[in-house]
Amino acid sequence: MRWHRYYWLLAPFTLPNVLISLLLAAFYRPTSARWHDGCLELVAGTYDDGSTRIWGSPGAQCLGCQVVWFRSERHRDKGWLAVHERVHAIHGLWGLGVVFAVAYLGHFLYEWVRDGFGPWRPAYRRIWSERIAYRIDHEYMVGLRPEAWGDR
Repeated sequence: MRWHRYYWLLAPFTLPNVLISLLLAAFYRPTSARWHDGCLELVAGTYDDGSTRIWGSPGAQCLGCQVVWFRSERHRDKGWLAVHERVHAIHGLWGLGVVFAVAYLGHFLYEWVRDGFGPWRPAYRRIWSERIAYRIDHEYMVGLRPEAWGDR
């Protein structure tokens, strides 16, 4: 039995993050939603010109621990991306929601300041949670973690 089936015990601590993520529905206007393997997966809508409503350039965002926003249906069906976002869901649960969000943002700002406010992407890739998520999604892609949480 997978341990994440008991994550609901930590849910009260993550409620602020979940509410923020669900408030994004007013801006992202989801086109589809489903409950999959312990997370609510939402696909962001598009503007009239076909561009996605999701902020920034990621294929997905996990802002609310149990809520994952995907750029498109195609992105939602990528197993490695779902696995990557589930790592953030776990970190959000372990980090008790808001504490994790503050630590994540604080680490990004620390790395970005250390780089002299240069391009943000290298600082983002050095955030501890991102390093772990990229390592695990890579292990999933090469077959070292065939049953990672969120796999397709």
